[in-house]
Amino acid sequence: MSEETAPTGRTGLVPVDAAEARRRVKALLGAVLGRSPLSARDTVVADALLVTSELVTNALRHAGGVTAFEAMADRVGLRLVVEDASTGLPSTKEPSGDFTPGGYGWPMICRLATSVTVSLLPSGGKRIQVFVPL
Repeated sequence: MSEETAPTGRTGLVPVDAAEARRRVKALLGAVLGRSPLSARDTVVADALLVTSELVTNALRHAGGVTAFEAMADRVGLRLVVEDASTGLPSTKEPSGDFTPGGYGWPMICRLATSVTVSLLPSGGKRIQVFVPL
């Protein structure tokens, strides 16, 4: 982020579930955007909350849990960092027509975020960083 887009709000405690992560990001966006309470009908807010939920849910469901979480926002966008305990890279589900759940969150994250980075951590696990424009 450049100086003019430096974070004006952040939250860093590890959430216990996706709902907590969404609540914290919604409050952060409300403070940064000056619109509180934010409406889920606000498309950019809905996109940011969906990405938040998917990242945290994936870490909890498939990667041994969230080990670190950070959300930073300014009027330009939301940057999320989610770390988990797994070195397994996110994957997508091949369309099979059987309508079984799962495998669709990662492609959605990649469509809604303008930047997605996955890094393996030296101590084990991985870090996923995304940027969602506001």
